Amino acid sequence: MFTRRSATGLVAAALLVLASCDPGSIRPIDTLEQVDGPEIDLYIRSHGEDTIEVYLDGSASDRRQIAEATAAWLGFSGRIAHENEFFPDTATVELGDRLIEPGVGDEWVLDLDTGRLLSLLRTTGYDEASLVLCTPSVETRLRASRPPDIDLFGTVCEFHGIGWTISSADQPLRVRATFLPEPAHYLAYAAGTLLGSILIGALAWWLGDRLRRGPFRRRSGASVAIGLIGGGIAAIGLAALTAGIGAVAGPADNLALSRDLTVGGFVQATLYPALIAAGPGIIFMLMLVRRRPWSDEDALPPMPVGTPGSAGPPPLPWTAG
Repeated sequence: MFTRRSATGLVAAALLVLASCDPGSIRPIDTLEQVDGPEIDLYIRSHGEDTIEVYLDGSASDRRQIAEATAAWLGFSGRIAHENEFFPDTATVELGDRLIEPGVGDEWVLDLDTGRLLSLLRTTGYDEASLVLCTPSVETRLRASRPPDIDLFGTVCEFHGIGWTISSADQPLRVRATFLPEPAHYLAYAAGTLLGSILIGALAWWLGDRLRRGPFRRRSGASVAIGLIGGGIAAIGLAALTAGIGAVAGPADNLALSRDLTVGGFVQATLYPALIAAGPGIIFMLMLVRRRPWSDEDALPPMPVGTPGSAGPPPLPWTAG
């Protein structure tokens, strides 16, 4: 059965294969410490709408109770946990707000002390657990009472995550996470998108113009098909690539967190550059699909007979009788 553990294993295996860093700095998945207790994941998102997920291969009521107790520990009392629709053995609490609080300037801060959380866990019969922070793609500084013992490959976080094993036998864990968004990252991303779109758009115009003046001088089904298919693929591909870079590499996260944007603002921060990036594909499409001739093509000499797009050979002379 497909579980979030198997999904994490697949992603981690891919990252291990693709990683170019020192192999000795990455712990294999099968050597990660297995905790006899729940895994508590705190998902911190740049646009808010943070969530708490509790993975526990056991009683569903225990999972939900631990998830709701964790929400209360973080200051969100009264939130209801529900079973995750995509991953079994996982309870989710939708907070609808931020776990982090504003700090100095554009900073955001999260302070954790697991003393009360461990007391809540003991009421459900567990003395230890894993506590994981999944963070956005912004500069994050951690100060903790002890180093983390779970790295990204041992978590279910998508791109950035760290975790600790907490136990009643140890001293309570204290963590301060400081998030330092930098709006200049988004400005560089937007400027790069605009400059790249201009350069690629000029190339698309040149290529489309060469095709119009050459094999597709006369508008035909082939030119329309190539324009629609080639231009459509280019527009969608460039838009998807640009939006993916903005959402994953950090520009949109930095802007959303520095300006306290909601989900709508985050979507706009990735949508507008994506629309600009689709421009070269649209230019190529219009160059081949639009009717001929254009005003600057009227004075072109007739195409030689027999070349692609020409009118064909002259008709045979007609003779009577």
